[in-house]
Amino acid sequence: MRTCPLSDLPSELLLHLLSFLPLRSLLSLSLTSRSFHSLIESHSLPHFALHRLNYSPLTLKHIHESSRWTWGRRALWSEKIEGKWNEWEFTGVGFGAWDRSMPCLKLWGVGDGVKGVLIARGAGLEWWVATDGKGTMSCMRVIVKGFEETKSWNDRRRVVATKTSALDDITALADGEREGEIVVSRVSGLVQRLKVVDLGGGGRPVVLEEKARYALPMIERQRPGSTAVQALHSNGGLLVSASTTRLRPPNPNKLAQTMDENDSLAHALAKRAAPKQHQIVLHSLSSPWESPSIISLPTKPWSVQLSPSSTPTWLAIGHTGTSPLSLVQLDSTGSPISTTPTPLAFTSKSTSVYSLTTPSLNCSPFLRPDQTLIAAFFDSTTRIYDLRLPSPSSSSLVTSDWDSSSSSSTNEILRLIDPWSDDPSYSVSSGGSTGSYISVGSARNSAVRLFDIRSSSSSPVLKRGITAFGPGGDRSPVYGLGMENSRVWAVTERKGFVFNLQEGGAMEESVSYVEHEGERKGKLRRTGEGRIREID
Repeated sequence: MRTCPLSDLPSELLLHLLSFLPLRSLLSLSLTSRSFHSLIESHSLPHFALHRLNYSPLTLKHIHESSRWTWGRRALWSEKIEGKWNEWEFTGVGFGAWDRSMPCLKLWGVGDGVKGVLIARGAGLEWWVATDGKGTMSCMRVIVKGFEETKSWNDRRRVVATKTSALDDITALADGEREGEIVVSRVSGLVQRLKVVDLGGGGRPVVLEEKARYALPMIERQRPGSTAVQALHSNGGLLVSASTTRLRPPNPNKLAQTMDENDSLAHALAKRAAPKQHQIVLHSLSSPWESPSIISLPTKPWSVQLSPSSTPTWLAIGHTGTSPLSLVQLDSTGSPISTTPTPLAFTSKSTSVYSLTTPSLNCSPFLRPDQTLIAAFFDSTTRIYDLRLPSPSSSSLVTSDWDSSSSSSTNEILRLIDPWSDDPSYSVSSGGSTGSYISVGSARNSAVRLFDIRSSSSSPVLKRGITAFGPGGDRSPVYGLGMENSRVWAVTERKGFVFNLQEGGAMEESVSYVEHEGERKGKLRRTGEGRIREID
């Protein structure tokens, strides 16, 4: 039989064969000749790192200055991080300190490889950047030109929470049209697209300049400052916002005519309350002057998520009620095909969906991550939906064996549960090694639930994971999460913290956690020094 050297194979066939090799074999083969070294370094190793280890130098999923590494070193580093994820081997460190607030967090890059974590707290912004490979963080102040530059930093920290200052508070963050831009919404209903005009440094703050404003539809008899935006998301040239408008209270004379002496106290107070209108608004990100699309909702929306594809095909909405998750299909222009959302989830009791996300398109254990939705519910569960399956109807509910108080939908494929806590889920993010981990922010004790969705389970309920507690013993909810290959970022009402799976710095400490399943089920344990130690 005639043999054919590997080097004589067509390049497309050779690359296909190399894609099946483990990392060590690729590195060894790259040392055999210059041609193999060039081919493996330029094609096979980047493909291996991206599609098997979820590593990309274009995102925050790398350590400081790794852009100068060879692809072999990057892949070895990513493989090491995967081993740490498998053993839950990480450290934690807190950063920042602020007055009590409901902060927002966004992984954000400003160009030229400069990336960090943008945190909005109150009316102010902070940009935290890792200054070395050991997770050391430095904070840069961020101001918005013409909006807050007239106020000194110390004055803004001491400002009393008046009505005016509260209306300036930032409620949500989203990506702008291009790198170096960010979209912010404020309590007053103001939605701005901001761009970096000065990167700061040397004691100078980062300066942002307003490039556009997105006007929310005016409602008849609307009071100034009565519209608040709860959530933002952007993708593929679209910007979607979830807002609630408090209308003028009823006229006292007309109200008196509708009052009944037999009304209960709750019914009487409901009549006196100012009515509210809830809506979802879709803007063109690059053309804010164009008329937006509007979707009205009967209950308050808390979260929105556009599909991750380059041209969004659907919009998910998390709101309050017994059908708290809905889906809207979009046409090729980004306009809703129907203004009546289709329910995705049904619950026996009224609940809310506070946060939504999707898996990474680059690397994910899901076959179609662009058709997969991850939702964090107030009832403490986190549910994963396959949007390729037909949407359920209320008459097609499946009695759930997972939880006697809830029902499952026909397109719900997995449910993540912490068996030791029923605290509500406030935030959710996905990432980690191979994109196979989901982090969920809990409502108490700075607790972050970490799930490995690759773990096998005999039922649609996945409990394999841990609940890790942020350093410092803060009892606050985790309001925001951001997940990379080697880090999990989180913010509470008073500070931020990070779980770090790469080489730790001097200030980092081991992390307490409770394992969901395993031999030591339910016992408090602690990570540290590359091994796991049980707490007596």
